[in-house]
Amino acid sequence: MFEQTDRLQVIYFPPACPDLNPQEHVWERARDAISHNHTYRQFQPLIDHFETYLNYTLFSTHFMDTFTPLGLGVF
Repeated sequence: MFEQTDRLQVIYFPPACPDLNPQEHVWERARDAISHNHTYRQFQPLIDHFETYLNYTLFSTHFMDTFTPLGLGVF
């Protein structure tokens, strides 16, 4: 797939550096909002709440501005 387009670029993160991975910040916020310090008697409500949170929450990030070469962070 990567050979088919020049619009995709693989960014390799150093091992054991979750602070550099923007997805880790999404999971941390979702966990804090939904499952941290909450008890669910059944699994389906937990899944539903996570899905709703992920679908309706805007996660702002400055990742592209911080970790890409000048000019690639603005589209």
